[in-house]
Amino acid sequence: YVLLTLLLLTVTAAGTFYWFADSQPWTPKRAKNTQAGQARSGLQEGKVNILLLGVDKRVEDVNRSDTIMVVTVDVKTKETSLLSVPRDTWVKIPGRKWDKINHAHMYGGQKLVQQTVEELLGIPIDYYVSVDFSGFTRLVNAFGGVDLEVDERMYYTDPYDHLVIDLQ
Repeated sequence: YVLLTLLLLTVTAAGTFYWFADSQPWTPKRAKNTQAGQARSGLQEGKVNILLLGVDKRVEDVNRSDTIMVVTVDVKTKETSLLSVPRDTWVKIPGRKWDKINHAHMYGGQKLVQQTVEELLGIPIDYYVSVDFSGFTRLVNAFGGVDLEVDERMYYTDPYDHLVIDLQ
């Protein structure tokens, strides 16, 4: 599921960028300065950075970003790269203490994750895509679902999330 999530988020971000890039002249909304106050370096000129977040949103629990990735699109060459930031990466969260990077979402939502990633990587984040469990389900269904061949019955219940998996 993690690889499928990564693939769908990457395809969605890249597809959205290319769709908008072909329809009009386009420049990043923060071409000169980031929230972290860093100027774009020469290596970042002509590039767009998109933060991809997979949020672990549960009933009666805090939200953490368990999937954190940055897609970088070179506007001139149309090349795309993807960097995954492990959720347990130990970072200084702005305005907070040192902690795991996925806790930034719990403390301040997408904006704090964005600031933390900008400071960690030293690059500006121009856009973001955030998907929780229900959004992921809708995204998979929009692509026609996923067919599984199940050799033997798989049954699992998780009362914490009110989840039942029953594949036959």
